[in-house]
Amino acid sequence: MKNFIVAVHIFFLFSDSKEWPSHTVCRESDLKVYYRSCDPLQDIGFSMEPCTKVLPDVLHIKLALLLRRDIRQLVLKISIFKQSLKLFSFSYPLCEQTSTYYSFCGRKKGEFIYFEGPIKSGISTVPKEEYDLSLELINEDMYNIACVNITLIGH
Repeated sequence: MKNFIVAVHIFFLFSDSKEWPSHTVCRESDLKVYYRSCDPLQDIGFSMEPCTKVLPDVLHIKLALLLRRDIRQLVLKISIFKQSLKLFSFSYPLCEQTSTYYSFCGRKKGEFIYFEGPIKSGISTVPKEEYDLSLELINEDMYNIACVNITLIGH
């Protein structure tokens, strides 16, 4: 995964584009998932399994990024859009001062984070449409640790 991140950063340095490339998470007959970092300074690595329209209760994900700030507290903000119309949004605390839910809580600026593990999917089936998700990781100083736009296309 570290080699993947380095390769993406090198590609971006020599590219004329001002956006990170779009990455394919999965491309199956019933579901396509793509993502692009919306952080102007860094790309992230992300994968999920299984890739199927009918989702299990728990997905297995992998996430990798380099920290540009410390994370004592961390909140995941998620917004879901359909045809540019926001359907809903919510926030979920991942790291709090009184308790740390994940191994990356308390990490310092400059550290490489690699998380691999289960997450609850929250939905059972991806509908037959295109949805855009905006995910942001925000620390206690309201600094954007990571930002990614995901496109889900159910067939």
